[in-house]
Amino acid sequence: MHWNQRPTLVVGDETLCSILSREIINRGAYVYYWAPVKSRIDMAYSSRMQIVSRDISTLTGSERFIRRSSLIFYMLSSEYLERNYEATLEFIRKITKSIASRIAKIIVTIPMEEGKVDLSELIEIFSENTQILGSIVALPSIYGPKISRGIIFEALKQLKEDPCKIRVQASPYSVEEFIYINDAMTAITKLLSRMKSVEIYRLTGDKVRVSSVIRRILAILGLDGFTQVTYTGKILRKNRKILEIAKELEWFKPSMRIGEGLRRTIDWFEATYGPILVCPRR
Repeated sequence: MHWNQRPTLVVGDETLCSILSREIINRGAYVYYWAPVKSRIDMAYSSRMQIVSRDISTLTGSERFIRRSSLIFYMLSSEYLERNYEATLEFIRKITKSIASRIAKIIVTIPMEEGKVDLSELIEIFSENTQILGSIVALPSIYGPKISRGIIFEALKQLKEDPCKIRVQASPYSVEEFIYINDAMTAITKLLSRMKSVEIYRLTGDKVRVSSVIRRILAILGLDGFTQVTYTGKILRKNRKILEIAKELEWFKPSMRIGEGLRRTIDWFEATYGPILVCPRR
């Protein structure tokens, strides 16, 4: 992949986008970053990055940052997509029309958890333009440094507040699929060179019971047998439709196993928010 040939447009979540932007800028890309919602981003690469501040409703598709980009990543939360799905579809329609005269590749990522987003309309938009290679990638639970959501981060946040007890918003028997943030971004960038048609893919990670993840966190922190854990009993459900139609990225294998990934995540958390103490001062 020749990242320096044309600019790349990265749209969406500040954490995922900043990590992805850092990776592709290191490979020579120039990045336009646009956040439809209020956001901050690491400006360390500002010489090769332009931050776009626009309301989604005002975009026409003729904007320079859209017309110049031939690689587009669209990464937003399921909550945002569900609330703004029609606006998202309209935005992608504008993109596809504006790049009708050149070949472009678009990757849209969506969470694998249960949701109400209908992918058929998005696939139809991609299919209307033969110059566009569009892929939808369903992501498992992403964790790691700078990821401030999900079961792992929420557990660490509660333990920071009170290591004696935590409440986990899931059933201990729920099997969740976890992928380290760097592995997820590597898979997405590698997919660009393998895209040949409009497809839906599923990125896989480590399948682990929620209770096992919590036990591993407590063991790393030296809190095993000390912290009282309460589970809500909520079963974490996946989007069955995506599971039925998505192709697994069989050529990609994550390099980070859950044990080492948790240790690195805890190191980042404590460096950022302070140590999690067994007997914190009151």
